[in-house]
Amino acid sequence: MDSKKERVVMVEMEQKLLDDKSGQYRRELLDKLRGYEGEMKKLIGAGVSTEKFELYGKIQHAIKQACYVIEKFR
Repeated sequence: MDSKKERVVMVEMEQKLLDDKSGQYRRELLDKLRGYEGEMKKLIGAGVSTEKFELYGKIQHAIKQACYVIEKFR
């Protein structure tokens, strides 16, 4: 397989991003992820146990990384 000519699509989301000429799908994904990130901030800010603080922090970090990947995906 010549990687310059063929691209293997791993997941449905990847295909949708490849087909998203208007950028609407990308914006919808990012909006949804940022909403989840906001929820994690609220939970952390409400005062939680150390275990939950660490868990929510890890989830928040994963969401930020997912946003980064989607923003940079071409």
